[in-house]
Parts: sequence; structure tokens; C-alpha cells
Amino acid sequence: MLKEQFLLPEDKVYMCGHSLGPCFKNLPEALNGTLTMYAKQGVLSWETDWIKLSAQVSESLAALIGAKSNEVVVTDSTSINLYRVLKACLAMKPKRQKILTTQDNFPADLYIADGVAEVVMVPEHQLIDHLDESICVLMLTHVNYRSSAVIDCETINQKAHQYGIFTVWDLSHSVGIVPLDMASSGIDFAVGCTYKYLSGGPGSPAFIYAYEKHHASMQTPIQGWMGHQKPFEFDADYQSKGIKQFLGGTPPIFSLQALATALGHFDAGLIVRLYEQAKVYTETLSQTLMSLELEVLEADRRGGHIAFCHPNGYGISQAMIANGVICDYRAPNLVRLCVNPLYLTTQDLDACIHHLVAILYHKYYLHAKFNTRKEVT
Repeated sequence: MLKEQFLLPEDKVYMCGHSLGPCFKNLPEALNGTLTMYAKQGVLSWETDWIKLSAQVSESLAALIGAKSNEVVVTDSTSINLYRVLKACLAMKPKRQKILTTQDNFPADLYIADGVAEVVMVPEHQLIDHLDESICVLMLTHVNYRSSAVIDCETINQKAHQYGIFTVWDLSHSVGIVPLDMASSGIDFAVGCTYKYLSGGPGSPAFIYAYEKHHASMQTPIQGWMGHQKPFEFDADYQSKGIKQFLGGTPPIFSLQALATALGHFDAGLIVRLYEQAKVYTETLSQTLMSLELEVLEADRRGGHIAFCHPNGYGISQAMIANGVICDYRAPNLVRLCVNPLYLTTQDLDACIHHLVAILYHKYYLHAKFNTRKEVT
């Protein structure tokens, strides 16, 4: 839909936006402008809108996910933000110190949860059976990073709230491709990254959503300078309230400028259109992959990628990349293909299928050069 507005790898089909979104054409100019300002003005650059950039980007993101502007803040990484949110929830219910989640949740989220409380991991279909008044937080990922399956957050949020459980969602694989409406979702808190479907650039800052009704009682466990109500008064006592308290230190201006530039291409209506077309792409690929007798990970409803398993999954992914189709691999045997219509066309899907068929037929994936593991997969 906006392919002409991207700088895409030359002569490649980019099917890895679920990992890192491609670069918008106007991003280098925007970043160069920020760099030039810094080079010419140094610290005086803060007298421009730099100090307001975090709030501006947060407001733009809030509009995309159906949240109020005072419910979203863009800051730091998804892992750090998840830590903040989980600790805040646990502090609000000190007699409950358990986090319930799924066995196949994103490992990085499980690491954070395991560091702050007792974690109960169960199969997704058993979640409802494990909801009780001993659980403080139900921590889930909206779109599974492996299967791309979408969880019905509204239904499970309602069930969790019957037991007074906070719901915390990771929206990293949702935001920018799956329509979101935080106001009606029943989500208490959410986190997510911005470098996948929003194309904010590698390491672009993540976000926190906090439902307004919790603002009076929540307290961040990391009392950052920029989260202070009046940071430039340098008061020895920490004072903050609302969503701003989740801010940390000095904002990363270059990353924020990159994200601000990317967000300028999006609106909620575009995401609705993207998702509808992505479902068409997914169905096309699903039928083709199954016709090739590949094990497609099942999902009643998918996000922005489709995945299949193969004993030589790594070799297939590397052979695909060598033939101009950029995809990725997840251990132990998973190949993921992005279906984002923002920059993918039906011709791109045809090219992907053409190369995959050839790779499977000729068994190129068995070549030694495609089976030497790289540090990043």
C-alpha cells in the first residue's frame, strides 16, 4: 500500500517485518536534520522541541491503539517496561505474588516475569482454569511470536477481572498490523516495541499503556529523572503521577525522531486496511505451504506473519535469503514469513512461493553453506 515510500533492500522481497520493519524513505533526511542541529547547536538543541518529542510521539502512538493520550508513554525497551509494569501491579496487590502466563509466551517476557515473582506457566487452553484469587497478574502476548495466533483479549480480560487480576499484554507483534482499541479491550496494562510493524528503526523505543483508572494507585519501581513532575528543579524528593512516572532518563532523541517520522505514515484506518489485506496474503501462503506438505502452525486468527516447521528450517531460511527472499528462523525448526501489505505486493508473494518451491524440490537447503549457524537468526 505504501511500498513506494520505503527504502527496501534492492532486488529483494522483504518478508521479515515481523522482526525489523524496513526503512521509510524520509527517515534518513529526518535523522540527518536532527544530527545537523546537534552538530551546529550542541546543548542549545534542547531549546527546540527535543524535550517535547517523547510526549508528541506518545500521543501519536496512543491514537493508533485507541487509547487516551494520557495513557501511553514511549520510553526505553519492552523488557524494561514490562519490568516496570509487573512490579507496579505486584505492589498494588501485595498479598498476591503470582504471575500466570502461557508456556509458549515470548521467552524474554518470561525471563522478566521470573525475576520479579512466582510464575505459573500453563497451556493456553488451560488459562481460564487457573484463574483464581492467588494470581496478581495475567501476562499474555496478543500475537504469538511463533505461530502468529491472536488471543481474544476481551474475553479473557473479563474472566481475569472477575478474580481481581491485572491483565498485562505484550503488543509487540500487534501494533501497526492488527487493529487495537485499548478503550474497549479491558486491558489494564500493555507494553510493546515499535521497530517491527511501525518501522521505527532498530532499537526504537518501546511503549507502556496504563489504563487511566489505575493511575492514582500505581507506582513505578524505577524513579527516573524525566518521570519527575518538575525534572529541572532537581528536587531531592521524587514526585510524579500518572503515565509520566514511567519515563526514565534523558530521552534518546535520534531514536525518537526516527519513530516520530515513521508514525507520520500511519493512522488507525490504514491499520484496518492492512490487516484485511494481510489476511488475504496469509490465506494464499497457507494454502501453498500446505500443498507443499509443510507443517503450517495453526491459528484461527493470525497477526502479520505465517510460520511453518521443517527439520531443515534453518537451511531453508538461509537458502531463501540467498535467493532474495528475506525471512527469518526461530529454533528449533521454524521459518517465519511476514505478510505486511504496507510494502509487500501479490507479486512479492509469487516470488516467495517460486523460490520456496525450487529450494524444496532441489533440496538446496541441504547445502553446507546454508547450514552454518550465524550469530543472529
